[in-house]
Amino acid sequence: MSGPERIDKTQAAPVRRKAFHSVGRKFSISLIGITSLILIIFAVVAILINRERSEAQLHRTMSNYLSVTEVALRVPVWNVDTFAVQGVTDALLLDGDVHYAEVIDGDSQIAVSVREDLEGLLFDSFADTEDYMTGAAAVRHQGEEIAVLRLAVSRAAIADAVQINALAILGLTLLIVGAIAVTSVYATRRYIAGPMARLQESASAIASGDLDREVPAGRNDEIGRLATDFDTMRQAVKSLFGDLNTANETLERRVVERTQEITHKNRELETLSGKLAKYLSPQVYASIFSGRQEVKLQSQRKKLTVFFSDIAGFTDTTDRLESEELTMLLNRYLSAMSEVALAHGATIDKYMGDGIMIFFGDPESRGVQEDALACVRMAVDMQSRMAELADELRTLGVSQPQRARMGINTGFCTVGNFGSNDRMDYTIIGGAVNIASRLEQEAEAGGILISYETYA
Repeated sequence: MSGPERIDKTQAAPVRRKAFHSVGRKFSISLIGITSLILIIFAVVAILINRERSEAQLHRTMSNYLSVTEVALRVPVWNVDTFAVQGVTDALLLDGDVHYAEVIDGDSQIAVSVREDLEGLLFDSFADTEDYMTGAAAVRHQGEEIAVLRLAVSRAAIADAVQINALAILGLTLLIVGAIAVTSVYATRRYIAGPMARLQESASAIASGDLDREVPAGRNDEIGRLATDFDTMRQAVKSLFGDLNTANETLERRVVERTQEITHKNRELETLSGKLAKYLSPQVYASIFSGRQEVKLQSQRKKLTVFFSDIAGFTDTTDRLESEELTMLLNRYLSAMSEVALAHGATIDKYMGDGIMIFFGDPESRGVQEDALACVRMAVDMQSRMAELADELRTLGVSQPQRARMGINTGFCTVGNFGSNDRMDYTIIGGAVNIASRLEQEAEAGGILISYETYA
């Protein structure tokens, strides 16, 4: 009997070594490879993102230079103050990244400032190289182009920063990969490959029918617990399958019930959302439900175009009409005006009896000038719609012609949520709002009175 036992042990030893080395190497190589790939991708993405952010920052810097300087140049260029214009261009070069700045009027040069070591170079010399970002902006006075500002900003600082960051990221990536490689090889051989090889031998014996083969545990970790529970698991597999089928049927039934419940709740939420939307301007409603605007007490300063209107002599009209007729008249009027306002992209602030308060420029804006033009176009269309509405109301028994007064003003307002944490209103306040209201009061019936700020 001793002979066969020795033969079995010598045959088992190579299997143990082969399984140990195979699992350890595969696991280590896979872990190192996947980790390295992830880290390399992360490093490349980080470098690219950093480069794009740096380039975007340079674009924003160029845009800021152009916009701020364009404002500063309006008056001196209009007044032909060459000394002041030169001072502005010289001030730009105080920022070390700006190497060239000039102001031209057609083919003539009003002022130019260039770094000393680049004297003699023209603007086109900077535009033809990747070492600089160039930009130009028209200098306007009352909407008329009076000059052109051209700048050249160096990319050297951004390039150096991108290179330093790239080297730092790559160096850190190599250090992490090396540390992970050493740690994974050691941990795999000590804690995974060896114990798994011994567990595999026991599993093979059990699979061959040797149910008396003892599975060596000897470890107080996951692999040790796996070895301890292996035999119990074999005996419980059949009963577990039965329990699993029962649990699966129960789960499917609960999923169906929960899905139906969620669908019902979603429909109720959509219905409620549609009803609540009628109490808000469509732009405000969309900005809240899209997440672009938070529902909290906050405000900001913005340049808006504000519109007020009401029906001239409406108080006398209310004395002559019954409440039902008055309600019909008011709803017809407000509905018609609201359709015109929304068609022009207006934000309807509130209804005040026969009065309407509207503004352009928030939460969506097409630019101050375009907002003002849209408001004026809206007012003109509203007056046209009032003429049509008078004919409609006449057929319904309202013989007195209804004529609207309208006032428009453009200026800086405070816009946002006002009120309390329990009840708030999205509206605007400020002197520009009051001026628009006064213009509406001074307007003639059927007329539109706009401020100089809107006209300009």
